[in-house]
Amino acid sequence: MKILILIGLIISFSFLNAKDDVINMGIYPEGIFISKKQAMVAAKIWNTKVNNDNRYKNEVILKIYDDFDEMINLYNNKKLYSIIITPGKYYSNKEKLDKITYLKWGFIRGENTFSKFYLIKNKNFKDDIKNVKNLTILYKEEMAKNWVEYYTLKNNIKNIDFKKIEKDNKLVFNVFFKNEFSVVRQELYDTMVKLNPQIKTKVEIIKESDKIFPVSMGLDRKDFAEKYIYIHDNIKKDINENNIQLESFKHVDVNGIKVLTDDELKPLDEFYKDYLKIIGKN
Repeated sequence: MKILILIGLIISFSFLNAKDDVINMGIYPEGIFISKKQAMVAAKIWNTKVNNDNRYKNEVILKIYDDFDEMINLYNNKKLYSIIITPGKYYSNKEKLDKITYLKWGFIRGENTFSKFYLIKNKNFKDDIKNVKNLTILYKEEMAKNWVEYYTLKNNIKNIDFKKIEKDNKLVFNVFFKNEFSVVRQELYDTMVKLNPQIKTKVEIIKESDKIFPVSMGLDRKDFAEKYIYIHDNIKKDINENNIQLESFKHVDVNGIKVLTDDELKPLDEFYKDYLKIIGKN
């Protein structure tokens, strides 16, 4: 909920002097929010809050989509100017999306736009991962699964099954209480260790990725960017100078958005190309 409010707040400040146009944005919540219900409630609250405020001359409509293909088709057909998706969804549709996208942007958490994954196991599980047969690895994010799949295949570790987990904390707690393996974002693991230092006594990090993975990605259409190019020129200014408006979000781990350059995304591009090769899809 706080993420949606912050995105809307930042974008709306940039629209203050624009004409009375409706800006339609789509969000695919899987991998970003704990549940669809949480995302729907957040979108409803945000739409009511922003579009009932007479300071905003633009109507900005945020809509949650269950059907990813439907949302992408609307984006492709100029019905949505901007979308928010996970990196996994972006890269699995990269060729199509890049043809119509002008700008990519990501969330800033603390001072970081990119983070890393940890492959973790219960310390009671003594066997080396290379020697485990019929291993199940828990994951939530598609890109986390891609990274572990790349790592295991590259090291000739086979017979791996992946099990998707809906709640973030289970990625750590299931490993803490059971002899299981899991792949988790560094930020989540570090936060849970701070809350419960006992986790370190039972959970071992056996592999970590490079720090190249955004939490999520926003994409803006080419025609949207041409019409509202000044928005992205002002995003950083809005965050830095609107301290009063952003004061209420100072405790939120997501504290802004940042335009992602091709150079910044190059390591992730290279990783995904290598991943496709090793699974035989490129």
